[in-house]
Amino acid sequence: MVDKVDRIMALIVPGINNPFEHFWRGPLGKLCNEMIEIDLKDYYEKQGSVKALKSILELFKHKQPDYLFIYDRLYYDLNIPELLTELRKISPKTKSVFISGDDDLMFESTKYLARYFDYVFVGQLQCIKDFEKEGVKNVLPVVIISSVQPTKINYKKNYPITFMGGPNENRIKMIEALCKNGFDIKVFGIREWGKFPIIKNIYGGFLSSMEYIKTLYQTKINLCFSKNAIGVHHIKGRFFENSAYKTFSLVEYCPILATLFKENEEIVFFRSRKELFEKIEYYLEHEKEREKIAEAAYKKIKKNFNLEKDLSNFIIRTKDNISHLDMPKYDYRVLNLEEKHMRLSKKELFQIIKSYEYISFSRSKTIHSKLKNNLQIYSLKLTGKEVSCCDYFIYSRILGNYSYFRFSPGIKYLDADYSKFLNINQFFMTKKFFVNNFEKIRKDYFSERITFSNKKNTVLVPVPLVKIVSFRKGFFGKEFDKNSEMFFTYYFPRVLYSLRKHPVKFMVFVYGLFLEAVSGKRFIFAQLRKKYLDHIKIFR
Repeated sequence: MVDKVDRIMALIVPGINNPFEHFWRGPLGKLCNEMIEIDLKDYYEKQGSVKALKSILELFKHKQPDYLFIYDRLYYDLNIPELLTELRKISPKTKSVFISGDDDLMFESTKYLARYFDYVFVGQLQCIKDFEKEGVKNVLPVVIISSVQPTKINYKKNYPITFMGGPNENRIKMIEALCKNGFDIKVFGIREWGKFPIIKNIYGGFLSSMEYIKTLYQTKINLCFSKNAIGVHHIKGRFFENSAYKTFSLVEYCPILATLFKENEEIVFFRSRKELFEKIEYYLEHEKEREKIAEAAYKKIKKNFNLEKDLSNFIIRTKDNISHLDMPKYDYRVLNLEEKHMRLSKKELFQIIKSYEYISFSRSKTIHSKLKNNLQIYSLKLTGKEVSCCDYFIYSRILGNYSYFRFSPGIKYLDADYSKFLNINQFFMTKKFFVNNFEKIRKDYFSERITFSNKKNTVLVPVPLVKIVSFRKGFFGKEFDKNSEMFFTYYFPRVLYSLRKHPVKFMVFVYGLFLEAVSGKRFIFAQLRKKYLDHIKIFR
């Protein structure tokens, strides 16, 4: 007898090989009387970001689910801390669960977001200790993807080798090498694959969920790469997903996977380009051995990584828990320094800050998140550093949050190349640091060029906690135009699509975007041009 709860709500973003659709929907649906799915992409495209969030809050208030599951593929202008804080007010009984798959890559963000959730499912097992070191105790392992039963259809193996996923430097080099050496490989995934001349000819397009499964069954060897975006080996869900459908995978060596599966019996690794070539040739010729290993991998996953069983145990263990894991709250006094303060004499200003413990900043037009002070104090307490720097939205009255500047994992943040993208409104610091570095900070405040911050004294909080309207002249130079940390083109098409049936609002938005671009934010035109040219290159 399944121990059910009344309602479970899931906030998701569909995409290629959507984990929720393949692996989570069924098990979660069996554990509740009503399964409520919120397709965030659909909400945003039909209503726009502001109305979409209002609709989600209204639905949440009406349904008051027992559990809320939020998946990490949320490429939208969600302010997770504020959203979770509001949702908890609306429905105190709801337990929130965050599903995070790339914790090694996104750990600097997730370790802060985790404090706003009751539970966090962690996909990279080695990161559980990292969370615990940071004082986050609500983490659970989530290498649990496979409750599916293979479809009993005998598809013809039309593809000798396939890879399904997105491009990165390691994958591109490996696939280009396979092509140059005459291997018959097909690549599926996002259209950016079409930008690479050698790969363009073997690119098969973007697959729907059903097409993805069918292609798995039609493939002799499914390639799985184990390096993340910064070149570090980690657990990729692809091997688990492929094995859940009892299909054979050739996997780039991953130390953690090697502890979970027996090599050459339940998993086959390659450690070099030469070994990849040799094992492709071998396993293309040895069908029975391929099938035997695929069968063994399926049995191991079904036994040890059973999502249905683990979710059922999780619900049984937590359903009667009415307490929440709350973000620590601090009662320190924070002074937000504006231009009028910074123009005072040193003596006058130091007299004012006497009774404060922390310093924040406002320069020109800016809007601070209600949670900014608390989250940045937390970051300083967590690290023992004296300065905290958050991400930011670029905002306008007409467009709202239309772009998002973030520090991607692995970049050399706070060095000369990236300090030019910083803004004084992002910063928060101890009074002691402010006093000891006053002259430099005041100079930076008015020049709007940050020199006081470095890796040694500053902790990054990769969460957008401030909306910035005005920037110094020359801020948006050529370096900014193609900056990969500026997420503009994610928002633009979505907003236009949501306004397609409202001609007046559509034109107002386009006009507002034009005004922003001609006012100095040249990256708007640069990124749109690049996006358009890339699209042409791929499909011409």
